[in-house]
Amino acid sequence: YGYSLNGIFDLSNKIKFNSITSITNTSAVHSYDSDWGDSLYYALNHNWTPEIQGANYFPITDFYKNQKDRLNFTQEMRMHIGTLIAGLYYKKLKEEQDAQGYLYAGEADEGTSSYDFQAIAGYMQLKHQIISNINFKANLRIENNKYFYKGNSKKEELVLSPVEYSIKNNMVGFRASIDYSSNQYTNYYMSLSRGYKAGGINQQPNLLESSRSYAPEYADNFEIGFKIKSNNHHVNFTAFSTVRKNQQVSVSDQVDKTEPNSFLFYISNAGSGTARGIEYEHRFKIFPKFSILSNIGLLDTWVNKFTYQSTDWEGNIFEDYGGDRAASMAPKIMGSLGAEFSIINLSIYTSTTFKGQYYFSDSHNQKSYPYSLSNINIKKSFKALSVNIYVKNIFDERYPVRGFYFGLIPPDYSDELWLSYGNPREYGLKINYSL
Repeated sequence: YGYSLNGIFDLSNKIKFNSITSITNTSAVHSYDSDWGDSLYYALNHNWTPEIQGANYFPITDFYKNQKDRLNFTQEMRMHIGTLIAGLYYKKLKEEQDAQGYLYAGEADEGTSSYDFQAIAGYMQLKHQIISNINFKANLRIENNKYFYKGNSKKEELVLSPVEYSIKNNMVGFRASIDYSSNQYTNYYMSLSRGYKAGGINQQPNLLESSRSYAPEYADNFEIGFKIKSNNHHVNFTAFSTVRKNQQVSVSDQVDKTEPNSFLFYISNAGSGTARGIEYEHRFKIFPKFSILSNIGLLDTWVNKFTYQSTDWEGNIFEDYGGDRAASMAPKIMGSLGAEFSIINLSIYTSTTFKGQYYFSDSHNQKSYPYSLSNINIKKSFKALSVNIYVKNIFDERYPVRGFYFGLIPPDYSDELWLSYGNPREYGLKINYSL
């Protein structure tokens, strides 16, 4: 359930006050078959029987269920004074979790946790016209975050070590840009910015305390580009270079090869990394009612080598390495080619998108494979009524979106790549009516 109230008050001709309040209350259940199989599967495929494996293995009914209840409140107050904007932002989040089933490779069967988060930020933005065709814009944001996490797990009367941790982060982000209009069709721009991603707390109870929290990540970005807009052409071009500091990476490891549910998932800081690329978009009107749309993005990323530590279920400390390669979930090439046709109250849009291969995770070297998807959308308008018919993934392409690398199949439990696939062909109908 969500509620929002947006109030705008004109205090004078040049001064305007804006208040935005929102509240959301979310209840969600996440559950799955945590042994990735069942008794019949293991009996038929791997000759597992109660006599061979022991009675404790049968029936195989391991599961995982996590009930989450989250309450989120935000309040923003913004003042517009001419070309100056100044504001304050407040956020309060409270989440309760109750997990049951096969937890932490069987070490626990019950787990509860609470998570409190608070953010307070102040920001401002200023626009200034240097001369008639050159404009300058700058903004600044200062934010303070506070986190508190408390988690408890147990199995019958055996209680695991509780986790209780709190951290504070102070972050500063900014952006300065300048744009130049050479004529009514062409605009050039350049910007320098620093963005940030907040830190946080890892909840896994068997982590070392040194891995319990992770720090904010900063991204220093330089960008240049231009826009051309004429009767028949719309062109956008951007080139950027980003340096990531204190880079956050997602780390996972299967501690016990015979236990599919013995994963450690947590976020760590990897030191630094880079991302450079270009983006190009072009809309070409061939005929008054027919246009071709194309875009392409080229991306080059790098994550410096990093080490991370954790413990196994017997308390032994182990160390592993990651990085020294491209970032995960970052394809080197993406693009699309589409066509749009419209006549009277009918419009047809079709496109084919392409995505190159990329690493699935920062903690293993398994990659996806390139794929392309085709879509079509047909819209017909009847005065106040409009009808949309669409088909996504027309050719029912089977394509991976995530990949997990771990041991599952007995008896040797060798690491294998397990893929999670994107949506198959999807049909849809949308009807809009305006009063």
